Amino acid sequence: MLNKISNISSSTEGYTKSGNFSAVQRGALSGYSASNNVSDSIVYSSALIYLSRLKWQLKKMHQNKNGIIEISFTFDGFEFLTSVDVKNKQPLIFIDYSICNVQREKNDDQKLNLNLTTRTYDIKDIISINSLKLVQVPLLFERLYLLRIDKIFSNTDTDLLNRLLDGIYSELVKEFNEITNRMAIFIEKLTGETFVLPPVDEVFYNDEIVIKDIKRIDGSISERK
Repeated sequence: MLNKISNISSSTEGYTKSGNFSAVQRGALSGYSASNNVSDSIVYSSALIYLSRLKWQLKKMHQNKNGIIEISFTFDGFEFLTSVDVKNKQPLIFIDYSICNVQREKNDDQKLNLNLTTRTYDIKDIISINSLKLVQVPLLFERLYLLRIDKIFSNTDTDLLNRLLDGIYSELVKEFNEITNRMAIFIEKLTGETFVLPPVDEVFYNDEIVIKDIKRIDGSISERK
């Protein structure tokens, strides 16, 4: 179903009542190309209704020539950027995220970009269809603010990174998994492609979440791409 997604962006404007979207929201999906046997209006409405329930702002969605979808969205004062290959029907065991604290002013010296990898588990059938209130991500960033970062921290700074995750590790994994599963549902609604995630594993691994680097930035993630 998905032939091309190009420069899809969204704003908080245009969400009225369910099923009644402005030209702003419909225009944001103008790059989407659906198959001939599916109504565009049905596809768009279903995806946009879901976004409105999540209270997410879609900043960017683009599919490259290799079929990789890059998606950027904001909610609760944070921007999340990731990329996925929905054409690959092998379960997506790990996913990379780039996160920044967009509630900070552009010239704030504590505007940070965090890059991490986290495991995924399929909970699409059991999560709420409503918005998710971030708890662990803001807590992690509060810890980052205390560092007064003036350089790039990488995953070689193991003692520092272990302290950052101390006491919040398992709940942070759960929070990112809920984000991933909500994003997967949105992509499925928009593209018609099944977003394959592995089943829940009762074993807890020591690489459930791995911080790759932390650095100060100017602007948002999507502005720099």
